[in-house]
Amino acid sequence: RGRAASPPRLAAVPPTAIGFSPGRGPQPGDLYVDLGIRPDDRFTRQGNDLVYQLSVGIASAALGTEADVPLLEGGTERVKVPTGTQHGEVMRLKGKGTGRLGRRGRGDLFVMVGIEVPKRLSRSERQLLRRYAQARGEDVL
Repeated sequence: RGRAASPPRLAAVPPTAIGFSPGRGPQPGDLYVDLGIRPDDRFTRQGNDLVYQLSVGIASAALGTEADVPLLEGGTERVKVPTGTQHGEVMRLKGKGTGRLGRRGRGDLFVMVGIEVPKRLSRSERQLLRRYAQARGEDVL
């Protein structure tokens, strides 16, 4: 309630395609199949392309790392996050998006990198970050 129902998508299938022939069994007619697509919270869809948000830590972004990215049909694909990756950078996995309706091929899976900054630091982490900031000439509180 409170949400508009999406109109059903209907597809007509000839009776002979499902094993009925005139004169035997149920009356011939059209078979209507209502398909629902379950959303996948891991991805955002843009046409035939998918977008996945990958979170990495500060050190991983600065020094580089590898990460497993989930695929729509299951499994994962290992991607390299290069040294010096910035927040918002996007990597493309060609052909790993959704299938193109009525055409061959698939869209792409875009991996958008987000840098995860810790909210709490241990004493040693704080000291290391202060030394890093000092070496870079950054002013910190």
